Amino acid sequence: MKVIFSAAADRKLIEIYRYIAIENHAPESAEKLLADIRKQVTILADMPKIGRVFTSENIRFIVIRKHVIVYKIKGDTVIITQIYGAGENWR
Repeated sequence: MKVIFSAAADRKLIEIYRYIAIENHAPESAEKLLADIRKQVTILADMPKIGRVFTSENIRFIVIRKHVIVYKIKGDTVIITQIYGAGENWR
């Protein structure tokens, strides 16, 4: 399977990066977090059903550090639909 990020998930990664790198003055931490997220979601290519089921529509999620990664499986593709940070209402 392949793993892709939706436009919304890509925008969220940019927001997360900007917040950590600029607001917290920690660009190295921001880069490491994004690299960790991208690395760990690649696991979904081999084990797409590893995440917990969120809804009956085959929407699933995994937690990476303090971020909830929401995804769906469509054919032979795992689509990362959204990413929520700590403290955000994701339900």
